[in-house]
This record gives sequence, structure tokens and C-alpha cells, in this order.
Amino acid sequence: MERITYNFWNIKNEHIKNAIVFFAVFVIVLLAILTSSLSVVSVNMLRFQIFNPEIENIRETATQLINTSQSWNLINEILRGLLIILFIKLINKFINKTKIRLSELGVSFDKKQPGYLILGVVIMSFMFSGALLIDVGISGFRNIMGLVFSSNELFMAVLVALANAFWQEVAFRGFLQKRLINTYGILPGILICSFLFAIIHGLVREITIPELILGTILFTFVGLLFYLTNSIWISTAIHATGNFFLRTLDTNNLHIPDQLSRLIIYGFFLIVLILVFRKKIFAARKINL
Repeated sequence: MERITYNFWNIKNEHIKNAIVFFAVFVIVLLAILTSSLSVVSVNMLRFQIFNPEIENIRETATQLINTSQSWNLINEILRGLLIILFIKLINKFINKTKIRLSELGVSFDKKQPGYLILGVVIMSFMFSGALLIDVGISGFRNIMGLVFSSNELFMAVLVALANAFWQEVAFRGFLQKRLINTYGILPGILICSFLFAIIHGLVREITIPELILGTILFTFVGLLFYLTNSIWISTAIHATGNFFLRTLDTNNLHIPDQLSRLIIYGFFLIVLILVFRKKIFAARKINL
């Protein structure tokens, strides 16, 4: 992997540079969310005005479609992914005066990537299932999983989860995490990125301290796998699979594994991953990108 440099504005303090990069990521995420949502709403308002002019409150109806229609939700998430990549390229060119390739963000399309995608789904399914088994036992687990996979919109729900996780992983794992690793080292850089990523979720909903700890542990695990593979697809698959289970269980008023059960499982997998790959994780202070 090629090294990404961040020698911009003649700033020598690495902490200030990292703060600027984090702020840039935060801004492009907000811009992507706002731009994609406004675009989808505008398209649907125009569509309604042409084909369904009798609809009252066209703007409100068009806005609700993002949440009520899986198809439009998917389009919205895909558009966000494209915008995130575009904004990262623009920001990187502005900050570093260089171009950034997709492969530098972990976005590759070689023959290994489908395997990484499947592996990510399997890993998260195994972890989430373990936490659910701890909570409800085998009988309860079978009943809940039977209801989850009987959904009529299962395929679309999976696609939406993947598209949603993809742009978040590109922004935080593909772009920000690599910068933090360069400065603080592999494990500290990943921990900082994971903590910041968990904090960001507090902007869209209230999060508790246990949720913050749980999110940091899970995404440290995800971040380590991304570092070891340089594949955005494995981290996207883990992220998306977890979100899919949580949203599906919540939507259908089914039991969600409690935080302690998930903390035990996620923490165990994180420790095992660190022990298995300790030589690669602790071999060097910084990553060669």
C-alpha cells in the first residue's frame, strides 16, 4: 500500500493536523447527508408535481419517502457513498495537493474482495448470534431468527444496510483511521478512530456511556480487520450485518441482545484478534499506506 502524506499549510503539529482532518471528515459526512437527502426529496417533489399533482403537502410526502420506501432509501444511501468519495478526493487534493485513489481508501475490486465481504457477514452473524443465544437460549434464538428471515423486504433491507455502512467505513476507516495510525501507531490510532466514530453517533441519537464503550470495542475490532486486510468490504460487511440485525429486531419489536452480552462477545473476539495477529499489530508504530 502506498503512503498517504498530510503535509499541508506548513503545520508541524501532528495533533492539529489530525484535528483538521477529523473536522474535514465530519464536514463531508454532513454535506453528503444533506446533499443526498435534498436531491432525493427534490426529485420526488418534481415527480409528484408532474405525475401526481393532486397530492397535498408534496414536500412532506417526498421527504417521508426516504424513510418509508426501501428503494428510495437505498438510492439515498448509494448517493451518499458516491458523494463521500467525491468529497474525500476534493478535500485530499485541497489539503495534500495530491490525488487519492480508491485503493488508498481500501476500495478494491480484485478477486479477494467477495471473500472478504462474505467473511465479514459470517463474523458479525456469528458474534450477534452468540450474544442473542446468551440472552434467550436456543429456543428463543430459533424463533427470533425465523421471524427475522421471513421478512418480505429482507433483500432490500440488506442492500440498504450495506450501502449505509459503506460510506461510513470509507470516511472513517478508509480515510481518517489511516491518518491516525500514521501519527499514533496502529492500535492507539484505531482506538481513537473507533471512539470518535462512536461519539459521532451521538449527533443523531442519544447514546449512553455503556453504548459508547460497546461501540468503541466493536469498531476497534472492525478497524483492526480493515488494517489487516486493507479491504473496505470486510469492515462494511461487519458494520452492515450488525445494523441489519439491530434494525430488523427493533422494527419488529423483537428481543435485542443486551449490552452486556454483546460486550462479552465483542470483547472476546477483539482480544482473540489481537492475540492472533499481535506480531503484525505491534510490529511497527506506523502503517505504510
